[in-house]
Amino acid sequence: MNTSMGRTRRECPICNKKGLLRLPNHLRSVHNLDPQDVMASRAQPASDDTSMDDDDDIISDSGDSFDDTDDDDDQDDDDDGLISDDGSDMEDEENEETEDVWCKYFVEHIFDKFQEDMDARVAELQADDMSNPEAQKITFEEFLPEMNTDLKKRIMKFFRVNHALKKDHIFQKILATAQTGRHQDDMDWEESMVYALTKRSFLLNKILRSWTFPFGENEDSD
Repeated sequence: MNTSMGRTRRECPICNKKGLLRLPNHLRSVHNLDPQDVMASRAQPASDDTSMDDDDDIISDSGDSFDDTDDDDDQDDDDDGLISDDGSDMEDEENEETEDVWCKYFVEHIFDKFQEDMDARVAELQADDMSNPEAQKITFEEFLPEMNTDLKKRIMKFFRVNHALKKDHIFQKILATAQTGRHQDDMDWEESMVYALTKRSFLLNKILRSWTFPFGENEDSD
């Protein structure tokens, strides 16, 4: 296994090129492939029949048969951080990420929400002979408090989901499977998560089947 500054170098499963630090980026840019599709083809999806998986019995109401991921329950109230399936593995990955996570997952949605109203306000100010740059600046400052409030609500919602999932057995099982992919098969973070979601897709089916789909009421055509 090749490493560079603590980062694992990977081999492309398509062209066998070695020494890749960012295999998903290589698959996209060189082979025009979706890394998820590539990893899904490598994963071995488990059967929907839970009896076919030798460790499916970890999913129980009591959690007594769950593995050591439940040992930290007494620390949940003290942990205000985000869910981390393996902090040591994720740190380098986060530092290497080039996209602006804040923009992609939060700010873009807020701007989309306020776009129409802000454009209308700019047009209103320009109708009073104000220059476009000045109109945009004033409009942004006017909407800033409301956008700030919206951003806080979105982040708080993310924190609530994150906190709730920390005790969810299915979620923890997916994370454990991803860890196995990284530690035993030298996958990077993205590869391991796609692998885990594919292998444990039957657990996601279990979630979907636990709810009743809200089919519309069909009227008799008689």
